[in-house]
Amino acid sequence: MKQTTRRTLLLGLASMAIGTTESKRHVSSQEHEISDIQKEQARYLKKHGSERSSLYVSMEDMFNPPNREDYEAKFTESLVPTASSLVPGIVGDAIELNEKINWYFDIIEKNKFDDVTRFGIIKDIGDPPNGRGSRGEAMEKAKAEIQEIDSANNSVQQRAEEYEDTPTQNTKEGLIKALETERETIREIHWVNEWTKIEPNFYEDVTVGDATEGASLVRDNAEVTMEILDAIEIELTEQIERLNSNKFAHLPEMVVLHNKMITDVDLGRAEAILNRFTGDNYNIYVKTSDGELLYVNWVATDSSGKIYDYSLIQKDSADADINLSKSTVESIQNSTNPYDATLEAYDRNKISVSGNGYINSIKYSSVDLLYQAIRSAL
Repeated sequence: MKQTTRRTLLLGLASMAIGTTESKRHVSSQEHEISDIQKEQARYLKKHGSERSSLYVSMEDMFNPPNREDYEAKFTESLVPTASSLVPGIVGDAIELNEKINWYFDIIEKNKFDDVTRFGIIKDIGDPPNGRGSRGEAMEKAKAEIQEIDSANNSVQQRAEEYEDTPTQNTKEGLIKALETERETIREIHWVNEWTKIEPNFYEDVTVGDATEGASLVRDNAEVTMEILDAIEIELTEQIERLNSNKFAHLPEMVVLHNKMITDVDLGRAEAILNRFTGDNYNIYVKTSDGELLYVNWVATDSSGKIYDYSLIQKDSADADINLSKSTVESIQNSTNPYDATLEAYDRNKISVSGNGYINSIKYSSVDLLYQAIRSAL
C-alpha cells in the first residue's frame, strides 16, 4: 500500500499553510510534475495579482475618499485583512495599521480632508500657505500613482494567464518582465511618499479653524499606504527570484502534489470516514506562538478530496477552520515527508480542526476518529 494515499485530504491541507513562502522541495519534484507545478504557480501568481488589484483600488480611495458613512467599515474590514493575507511581512503590524486607518469616518465627517487637500503638501515653516500640489493636485497625483501600479499589475495578470496556458521560457520571461515593471512602478512612487512628510502643525494657520488633526490623519493614511507598498515590493522581488531560479512557491507546488496523491487506495474504515469530509472548504489560519493571526489561506476540495480552487485570503464559505502555528508550518515545510510531519503535529495537538456552523461542528468533532483510522490503516 502506498504511504501517500487519500489521507492527504486534511493532512495535505494543513501542510499547505505556508502561504507565499518558497518550497524547500522543488528539486525533488518529478520531471512529469514540473509542467503541472509551473501552470499552478502561474495560476497562483494570477490570483496574487488579482488580490493586489483589489488592494490597489482600495488605496486609490485613500486619496479620494467617498462621501459615505460605511466607508470606514468597508476599509477596515477589507483592506487590512487583504494586505495581511497577501503580504505576510506586514501582518505583525496589522493591529497598528487598523488603528491608523480608523480615522477615515472622522475625517469625512469633519471635512478635514478637504482642508488639507486644498492647501497641498506643507513640510516646512517656510513653505507658502498654499503648499506644493495645492487645490487637490497633490492628492490627484498620489491617486494617479496608485492607478499606475494597478495598471502594471493588470499586465502581470495577463502574462500569468499566458504562462499558465503555455508554460514556455518566452511566456515565463514575459511574466518576469511584467512583475519587474510593477515593482519598478512601486519604487518610483513620489507623491504618496510626500504626504508622509507633511508637518501637521503648519496647517493650523492656513485655514479657518484647526486643520492640524486632519493633516495628521492624512499623513498616517499615506504612511499606511507606503508600508503596504514596501511590503508588496519585497514580495514581488521574491516572486521574480523564484521564477528566475526555477523554484516554486510552496502553495502551488503543494496543490499539485496533494492532488496527485489523492488515489483510490482501499483504506478500509478510514476510507468511509474520509468520504464524510471530501467536498468541503477550509480556511487555514497560521498564527504566532502567542496566538496572533499571521495569514489565512482558503481551499476548496471536490468529491474526491482534490483541491480545485484556493484563495490567498479567508472566505466566509469555509466548512471548517484549520489552525496551526508558524513554527509548526516551518517544521512541516522543512520535513522530507510533509504529510508524516503533519500527522505527527496533529498527534501532538499542534494542529486543530473545527467545523463552522451547527452541522459542521458535529461532523468535525469526529476528526480524531478519522486520524485514528488512518493510523491503523497505514
